[in-house]
Amino acid sequence: MDSNIRTLNKGFTLIELIISLFLMTLILGAVFYHFHFQYSSYENLYGDITSMEKLRFLSIQLEKQICNTPRIYVVEGTVYLRDIETPEYYNYYTLTNKILYKTKTHSDLKDIGLGSKSQIANKIENFFITYIDSKTIQLTIEVSEGEKKARLQKDISVLGQVTVIN
Repeated sequence: MDSNIRTLNKGFTLIELIISLFLMTLILGAVFYHFHFQYSSYENLYGDITSMEKLRFLSIQLEKQICNTPRIYVVEGTVYLRDIETPEYYNYYTLTNKILYKTKTHSDLKDIGLGSKSQIANKIENFFITYIDSKTIQLTIEVSEGEKKARLQKDISVLGQVTVIN
């Protein structure tokens, strides 16, 4: 009887090892696929959220500035809006290398010199503040985050007076 027990404890056969390795590979493949899918979903969602957050921030800030400016100047297509933090200054916006800049000027629209230009946002594909008529300014912003792009085009009612200088 003692000899029968010893013959049963020989170990695993080659077939059993191959089957167990195959099952472990399937399980690890499924786990890897699950984590990869979750990570790519996170990246897509992050890109969407970041793009929408930039659009919302820029839209709110610029709409607030347009609505609170008592006199808007339009000089050769460039729209000058009164600065919210420092009302004696006016701002205009430029897009250079996908970076949106705000440039401050004196109330006579002359450059204030050093420190007049500051970065507002990056990864901006297109940006326009367009004078439509005396009561409407159109805001167009297109942002990108990775492969994701978001676009906003909005007509904003002007509450102040518009002065066009050519």
